[in-house]
Amino acid sequence: GESANTGKKSGLWVRMSQHLGRGLMTIWCVAHRSDLAFESIEATVSEFRHWLVNLRAVGTYFRSSSLREEDLAIRARTVGKESKVKRFPKHHDVRFAEHLLNLVEAVITNHEFMILHWQSVQESDSRTGKSQVVGFLKSWTADSINWKLTVLLADLLLQFRNLQKEAQRSFITLPDLLTHRDRVLKALELMETRPYPGGREE
Repeated sequence: GESANTGKKSGLWVRMSQHLGRGLMTIWCVAHRSDLAFESIEATVSEFRHWLVNLRAVGTYFRSSSLREEDLAIRARTVGKESKVKRFPKHHDVRFAEHLLNLVEAVITNHEFMILHWQSVQESDSRTGKSQVVGFLKSWTADSINWKLTVLLADLLLQFRNLQKEAQRSFITLPDLLTHRDRVLKALELMETRPYPGGREE
């Protein structure tokens, strides 16, 4: 009858603690725990929530059609970068940083070819899906908030992915884990002092 394993008011551990009449010592999976930070961001920062919806829409748009994926390769070939095309990964409900980073990297790698594909669809005689493509072109320009957040989140997700991978190694010790955590925190502090994608300091 628990609402969720980790619910603060009616989760599994809360109910077990109430049943036993004492507190429990619980151990969190580092990968799952660090992902909660992204859930908190998504819940509180509307720009991030909108970005995530837009990012997944791009992935779904190309992944759901082999013709669109093939056209990406054709667009890349026209500018001599066919080997640069990256396949869009499937969406994972378990959102470890690695899965989201794979999607972010696909968008960054394919951005130029995506724009060329959408422009060709916009200029074609067919009306099918044209309004969706116009929306993509407006929201994924090089100076759009979607693009800036994608570049920014690539750096952030890379740090979380590295932490999660290190935390899942065999025979890792608590001091090792604290060292990896401190390394990530240091990297995040350095990110704060770098120019925001687009020129502003954030």
